[in-house]
Amino acid sequence: MKKATEQVQFWRVQSLKNLEFMRATYVDHFFPRHSHETFGVGVVERGSVRTVQGGATYTIPVGSIVLFNPDEVHACEAADEIGWTYRMLYPSHILLEQLMAEITNRQQIPFFPFAAVQDRDLARQIWQLHTLSTASNANLIQESCFLSTLTRLLTCYTKECPELSIVSSEPQGVAQARDYLEAHYSENVSLEQLAQISGLQPLRLLRSFRKELGLPPHKYLTQLRIKHAKRDLARGIPISQVAIATGFADQSHFSRHFKRLVGATPKQYALGCKNVQDNSCLSP
Repeated sequence: MKKATEQVQFWRVQSLKNLEFMRATYVDHFFPRHSHETFGVGVVERGSVRTVQGGATYTIPVGSIVLFNPDEVHACEAADEIGWTYRMLYPSHILLEQLMAEITNRQQIPFFPFAAVQDRDLARQIWQLHTLSTASNANLIQESCFLSTLTRLLTCYTKECPELSIVSSEPQGVAQARDYLEAHYSENVSLEQLAQISGLQPLRLLRSFRKELGLPPHKYLTQLRIKHAKRDLARGIPISQVAIATGFADQSHFSRHFKRLVGATPKQYALGCKNVQDNSCLSP
């Protein structure tokens, strides 16, 4: 395999509790023994990494999820000459303690007893969260993915592994959140907004909304936007205007979601509506 070029990117997302992200490729760089004030959660995308943690040495292969706790001393380097590429999240201990309290209804400090785990679904969620973190006009899906990812992490891989309680029915709170989405479908609505409106904690709202309506809030919002977009396209409004008016970041983003849910592109749908109208005009 070809030797990679070293590169690194850091960024923070204010809407996700100022969460820090990193994506990096290292080949010759060696990290000496050090620690972080935050938790570290990452996925190895390419190659493998050798870490020294807790007095033991681990070789962590591609696809693995890397975990470390605040103030946990560790060192790492490439396990072979091709280097490794990985994506990292650095959630604060306050953030994970707050989420753990929401899950367990008691104060509890999370602790990861493993240096690495294998979980393809969680790796995919971490990758998706990284990808969504740089998207514009996407607060709801970013926050939903963020919360779902950290919840899976805490319930599956901490020392405590708390179980999620059976979600209770919250028809009033869910209805309030749904009504707000229907009235503000073109806006960049956040999960925090919906939580305040519904009177439910974000994780509880996310789970109750899915239970009541069969979809999480961000997917329900996308369906609402597509419904309104179809009406606008049938009226002959240009596709570019419809995309912006219904809250999508741009026309390509709109077209991708439209094709996925409708089975046709916005152009195909608009032409079909025009043909129906033209044919009706020709009817005797």
